[in-house]
Amino acid sequence: IVSYRDNLVVFMPSSIQALYGKSPQDFQRIVLNTDYGCIADRGAKVVKNHIIFPSFEGIALLKSVGTSETRSNVDLIDNNVSNLVEPFTNSVAYVKDNQYCIVFPDIQRQLRYYYEWQVWTLDESPSLDFVDVFVEDNHLYALGKDGRLLEESNDYLDEGETYPSIITTKEYAFGEPYAVKKQKELHVMASTSTESNALVETFIDEEMIVGNSHIVDLTGLDDEKYKLSNNGKGYLIKASITQEENTDFQLDGLA
Repeated sequence: IVSYRDNLVVFMPSSIQALYGKSPQDFQRIVLNTDYGCIADRGAKVVKNHIIFPSFEGIALLKSVGTSETRSNVDLIDNNVSNLVEPFTNSVAYVKDNQYCIVFPDIQRQLRYYYEWQVWTLDESPSLDFVDVFVEDNHLYALGKDGRLLEESNDYLDEGETYPSIITTKEYAFGEPYAVKKQKELHVMASTSTESNALVETFIDEEMIVGNSHIVDLTGLDDEKYKLSNNGKGYLIKASITQEENTDFQLDGLA
């Protein structure tokens, strides 16, 4: 059950209903959708003017809470990450920093949806076994499967272990999918608050080319530009950047 404005939205595993009214004398039950439902009792969360929830079909968004049943009031929003979404009934969700976050404790995985940009991010860690989550004053508290209590930290450690930041682009054909491209340089713009290192790799047609793996010394400056020499020919090109130190890292641009 989710409180939404002056209504209660009730999610069943295969349907969505709503309870309207301000007193028992004028309560009215409306069926909103019979094609989708929420499969996790801690998975539905209000996000701006919508409600996001996990369903058997994937992660969905309830667009409107009207007074009539309509199939068009629900959209699936996980098309780009549908292979990572599992229909677990014990998944838990929370909203923080303009993100809808859903944790799958059985596989220690979290998906974060930046709803302003409609972009997904994947987190994997042994610490991501939350069975309940609470956010107060924008600070996160969680309960692990073994009963341990966790809270958000101000560093880049998961219970003392450093977790890497890995950013991988999609494969680019640069508008010419059937033409062979020759790679010469990779330009990276990144920001960090302290000096650190990052591994930058380029793949051509899913293969690593000798000489296209670089350890980059990050200077700790904002919007610093790094020019890397690469080689190789192919149809599709993608890049991967890995930073494994206990410090912030922001990728600002790639070319």
